[in-house]
Order: sequence, then C-alpha cells, then structure tokens
Amino acid sequence: MNTEINVVLTQITKFPKSIPLQLMTGDTLRYGYFSRDHLVKNKTTRNMLVLYCENKIGRGIRTNWDKENETELKILLPLPANVEEIHELFQLVHRAGEYWTGSIEINGNHLSLSRLDEKEEDIQRQNVRLLNELLPKVLEGSGNLSLSCAMHRLVLGSKEAEQIGYCTDAEAFGQWMHELQNKTYYIAEPEVRVQQNTGTYFLPAGVPIIFPDKPGLPFTMYDQKDKIRVDHWLISLYDSNTSKVLGTIRFDDLNVVLPRSKTKYYDAGHKVIEPLNTRELQDMLELSQAKAQDNQ
Repeated sequence: MNTEINVVLTQITKFPKSIPLQLMTGDTLRYGYFSRDHLVKNKTTRNMLVLYCENKIGRGIRTNWDKENETELKILLPLPANVEEIHELFQLVHRAGEYWTGSIEINGNHLSLSRLDEKEEDIQRQNVRLLNELLPKVLEGSGNLSLSCAMHRLVLGSKEAEQIGYCTDAEAFGQWMHELQNKTYYIAEPEVRVQQNTGTYFLPAGVPIIFPDKPGLPFTMYDQKDKIRVDHWLISLYDSNTSKVLGTIRFDDLNVVLPRSKTKYYDAGHKVIEPLNTRELQDMLELSQAKAQDNQ
C-alpha cells in the first residue's frame, strides 16, 4: 500500500511557461517552506513550496515549485493525510495539468485529466485503509508513528490512536492533526554542529515552546542522518531580556531540573514547556551543575 501520493507533471511544448504562485495556491491553500523542523509561512525558497489547508492543517503538500521552473513539477503528499489535503492535491494537479501541455504521472502511472476524480476516490479509500492498518499496530505496542506535518512534526502514540479509533473516513485523524498545529507555540529545533558532533536546543525565557521528549536531527537533515553523528545533545538556557545564554545543560537533565508545573502533554513525542522566567532558568542551571558534581 502506498504511503505517499507522488505526482510528476512534465511540460512538453515549444513555448514553455512557468506556473504562477497563484495557480499553485488556488483560492484555498496557504504556503511556506520548511526550515529545520518548522514551516516558515508566506515565504518561498528555491525548489521548495509547501502548501497547506488553513482550515484543516495536516501533513502539508510538498512541491519543487520555483517561479522559473518550466519543465517539471513534482508534488508529494505523505499518507495518511486528511481528506481535504488529498482533495486539494488533486485540484492542484487539475489546475497545473490544464495550464501546462504535457504529461501527468501519479505513483508511477500516467493519467489523463479526465481520470483524476476517479483516482482521487481510490486514494481516499486507500488512505482510510492505511489508517486502519497503522493505528491497531500502535495500540498493540509496535511503536509510535512519527509524522512530518505541515507546521512541524507530530508523534502519534497509543493515547492518540485510541482517541481516533476505527476509521470509516479520515476525519478524526485530520481533526487531531489540525487541533495541534493550529496552536501558537515556538518549536524547539536543534542546531547541529557536525564537526563537534553536538546538537544544541535553545530554551528561551518568556515563551511557550514545544520540546521533544528525545533529541534528534531536524527534518531537513534526514537525508544526511547516516553521515551525521551526534555524541552530545545539549540545551542552552537563553535569557530573552538580556539576549544572553545563561548556561548549558545536558538534554538528559531536562526532565530532572524542569519544574513539573511548567510542562504539559502535547503528543506522544513532545511536551509543551510553559513560559519560564529568568530565575527559573537560573535554578535549572544550578540544579544541573549540582547534579554533574554529584556524579563526579
């Protein structure tokens, strides 16, 4: 069963033209690009445009769109996705297919514009079957699902799988993704220094922030994960008032030194850290330093 929708549109004409951004978004989609583990909204970068439904934020439709691209448009949507995203992807393919003279290929099969509706219905059914195949495995303890999504990564565990339940459609799954991504939080992302084999997260004072339970490479470095080794994961405690780093603690010390009243569950792989003041960050640093001395 396919775990993504992979579309390639190729323009074949003596007079090629690029696709305007307005055609990519249509009337309903918003856009941005991935920077490390989060989406930068309303901006584009070369060969990357991520589209999403503002009223149903899900996995994010990834494309290689560029304003100067006149030859090939690649579109990818990971599955499982929500109903609206799948529909919007096919609407995009229809718009682009009408605008360009050329070929349309979906998951390796060539299709005409007239068969897109039929293909969408088929993939909507596949999407539901995939959900009903994956969710029981999570409940049985085979492991969480790490999902690269439009705004940032989400992790679906047994709590979420139980909440979503058996699917006759993808509505409950889509609602879960939207509710989490539609909140205003900063996203903790590591700065990886390859030569030093270190990865450092920043924990600033005064802002709510989503923090991973376990450290890891950002999504934009996944293609290099076999070549990058990180021996030391750290957290820099940042005083937003003075724009200075108070000090650095080991990532593994976070749950020991962080006040429990300042954390709440986000998903199976992340917590929300409520705004910390400078004094609380200083206390965390001192506790971490004391712990390090005790271990010597």
